[in-house]
Amino acid sequence: MSGGEFAIVFIASFLGVALLTPIVRQYAKSHQITDNPDGPSGRKLQVAPVPYLGGVAMAVGMSLVVLVGSFLRDTTTDDALLAADVLIPALILALVGYLDDRKNLNVFPRLMTQIIAGVFTGVVVFGTGTRSSLTGNLFFDAMITIVWVVGLINAMNFMDNMDGASSVVGAIAALTFFLIALGNGQYLVAALSLALAGALAGFLIFNWAPASIYMGDAGALFIGFLLAVIGIRLNNESTTQVRSLAIPVLIMGIPIIDTTTVVISRIRRGVSPLQGGRDHLSHRIHARVSKHVENSLVATRITVLILGVASALLAAVAYLLSR
Repeated sequence: MSGGEFAIVFIASFLGVALLTPIVRQYAKSHQITDNPDGPSGRKLQVAPVPYLGGVAMAVGMSLVVLVGSFLRDTTTDDALLAADVLIPALILALVGYLDDRKNLNVFPRLMTQIIAGVFTGVVVFGTGTRSSLTGNLFFDAMITIVWVVGLINAMNFMDNMDGASSVVGAIAALTFFLIALGNGQYLVAALSLALAGALAGFLIFNWAPASIYMGDAGALFIGFLLAVIGIRLNNESTTQVRSLAIPVLIMGIPIIDTTTVVISRIRRGVSPLQGGRDHLSHRIHARVSKHVENSLVATRITVLILGVASALLAAVAYLLSR
């Protein structure tokens, strides 16, 4: 693919999501699919209801770009199958997330769908030789893949606790995956990464503080799965095994650190890890920033920028390791 084609992928995904998001937002408002404030002493920062379903706009917009691009470019069968192996599970997860946003599903169907997606990914990636084995054993490779996929899906869900946080961190990760995949000659992986970055950038227009729409579980599951699979599909065989494993972990470092610290903290306090709270990395930074900045909106923006800079620094280290 040429530089011009990559630019078209990004711009098309950006515009597609930017145009779809207001439509989805209006639908969510009219059907009262909103996240409602829980008072001054609650864990939520917003003071008015904010619509969910931003993830639906991202899932539909990005998928349409990939589908139309595949037809226009006369994509090979192998490339089409690779895109389908990534997008079909992602869209199924987005659908489960949509149902959860609407009906607040029990944790079991959500978790089972994530595990099945992880099993499918492990079998496809390692069973077909797309990537060399991590352990020399297909079963253990699949187990590691399941933990990575399920863990990262939930890490991005945890990260979606402040206006713009998931969008900014996710976009930086997707752009880094694009640069590494491009350097490896993995042009389809690079195109998928750039399409995701464009989708997140288009959504950020509406998700930047003060957000007029949230991505919801539909977005968190969709984005988390895509980032997890792209990280697995990176071909870093020119580096050592340790570096190869460290690269996607560093790129996704902020969501991983946030989720790990929150889960450990809640378990130590005897609280369910699934229970919401203001103990995320973003909340801790926001509390410190608020000591110096009285305006909560400005403090939120500064907090997200700090998270973005931290994510970019970790991503830069990962990029250097990949060279």
